[in-house]
Amino acid sequence: GFRGNIAREIARIRPGPEIDRRYLAQQLQAEKTQRRIERATVGTTRREFSIATVKGFEIAVPELVEQTRIADVLEAWDQAIETVDKLIDNARARKKALMQQLLTGKRRLPGFEGQHVELPLTEVTTVKTGDSNKQDSLDEGPYIFFDRSTEVRRSHQYLFDTEAVIV
Repeated sequence: GFRGNIAREIARIRPGPEIDRRYLAQQLQAEKTQRRIERATVGTTRREFSIATVKGFEIAVPELVEQTRIADVLEAWDQAIETVDKLIDNARARKKALMQQLLTGKRRLPGFEGQHVELPLTEVTTVKTGDSNKQDSLDEGPYIFFDRSTEVRRSHQYLFDTEAVIV
C-alpha cells in the first residue's frame, strides 16, 4: 500500500477490485493512451493534465480474467525485452573493449603484425566544413541538414553525394 503525502500536482490512481493494477499500468503506458493524454494536457509554460481530466479519462476495460491474462503476456514481453537489452549492453561493452584493443594495435588479428602508423587525418582524408548555415535549413524536407543543434533539421537541397564521417 501507499503511505505518505503527495503534492497537489500528483494524482494517485487506486484500481478497484474489478481492475488488475498491472493491466491499468500497461494501459496508461500504451502509446495510444499517451497520445490521448498529451492531447488532453493544457498550458504552455506549465503543462497540466488536471484532476478533473484524469477522473473523466476513459480506458478500454475487458473482463478481469482477460485483463490479468493481458498483463501476464505484456509482463513476459517486458522481461524478454529487459533480457535482450542486457545482452545488447553486454555486447556493446565487449565491442568497446575490442575496439580499444584493435584500433590501438594492442591486439592484432591473426596473420597481421607490426606497428600501426600514426598519420594526420589530412594525409588519408579530405577534411572540410559545410558551406550552409542554420538559416538555410527547414523543419521539413527530404534531406537531413547537419549542424551543431540538438534538433534535427531538414533541407530540400542535396549537397553531398559521398561517403563521409561527420564530426
